[in-house]
Amino acid sequence: TIQGFYPKTPKLVYFQGDQHSTKIYQNYNQLQKELENNWGEKGRVNDFRNDENKVVSFIQNLYRNATSPSLDLANDILGKELTNLWISGTAKDLLDHYFTSEKTKLYMGMTVIESGPASIYEPGTAFTIPLMDSGSVYDGYWGFVKTGIWKITESLTKINSDLGVKIHLSSSINEVDASNNYVSFVKDEKDFKLNYDHLIFATDPITPSKLINDFKNEKNNLDLIIKKFIKNNSIVILAGMKSSESMGPSYQKEFDSLYPELSKKYSLIFMPFLLEGVALEKEMLLPDYKHPNAKGIKMMAGNLKPYILEALDRLD
Repeated sequence: TIQGFYPKTPKLVYFQGDQHSTKIYQNYNQLQKELENNWGEKGRVNDFRNDENKVVSFIQNLYRNATSPSLDLANDILGKELTNLWISGTAKDLLDHYFTSEKTKLYMGMTVIESGPASIYEPGTAFTIPLMDSGSVYDGYWGFVKTGIWKITESLTKINSDLGVKIHLSSSINEVDASNNYVSFVKDEKDFKLNYDHLIFATDPITPSKLINDFKNEKNNLDLIIKKFIKNNSIVILAGMKSSESMGPSYQKEFDSLYPELSKKYSLIFMPFLLEGVALEKEMLLPDYKHPNAKGIKMMAGNLKPYILEALDRLD
C-alpha cells in the first residue's frame, strides 16, 4: 500500500527586509488575515482560492475523463467570466483582479513568474496558475510518498505482475521492427524476441527514432509543408540538417538524404546544412552544447545570407 501525505503546517515566506515570516495558511480566513496584517492586502483572498478551486476541478475532470480541453467547454462549465479571467486572460490581469498588495501578487503569481514560458502580460498566462495546482491530489499542495517516490513504481509493478503482465527489466533493445511488429532485446546475455500489437515508448523522442528507423512519416510531413508553400507561390529555402554519427550508419544515411531529395524534387533553394561551422564547435554553442550562442547565431545568419539573396532574386 502506498501512503502519501502533505505538510499541514503553513509555508513561510520572507521578502527582503522582512523581520518576520509571513505564514501561508491553508485556511482561507487565516490566510486573508495574515496577508492583510503583514502585506497590507485589501483584496479578495477567499474569492481567489474559491475560484481557483473551480478551475482546478474543471482541469482535473478533463484528466479523469480523457476529454480534450477547449475554450467552448470552459465557457459552458465555468462561464465566460471565469474562462476569460483564469484561462484566456493574462496572469497580470488575474492577480490585479483579486489582490491589491504587490507582495501578494508576486507570491500568488510565482508559478508563472518562475516556471511559466511567457511574460505575465501575455494572454493565456493566467492558466498557468490553476494548471500547476491541478496535478495534486492534496487540494493543490505538494504531496510526498512515505519512504520514497520509488514505492509508486514498486506498487505498479506488483499490480501488473498480478494481472499476468510479463516485465523485462535491465534489458538492452537491439531492434524494433515496425514492419513485422516485433522487438528484439538482450537480457542476462540471452537473446529475446517479442511480438507486439501496439508499442508505447515512455521515453524521449530520440530513442524511438534510433530504434524504429522510420523516415516515411517525417518525409511525408515535410513534403506536405513544402507543397503548401509552393501552392501559395512562396519561395522556399530548405535548410538541411545532418544526423549524429551516434544514431548509426543506417539511420544517418536515410536521414541525411531527406533534405537533398526533397530539394531536388521541388527545385528548391537548398542550404545543405543549417549549422555549418556551428555544430560541435564549443565557442559557438551555449553551455548545453546543443543550441547556438550569440556568436553561433551570427555565423548561421552569415551562412544563410546568400540563400536569402537568391530567394529575393527569384521574387524579382
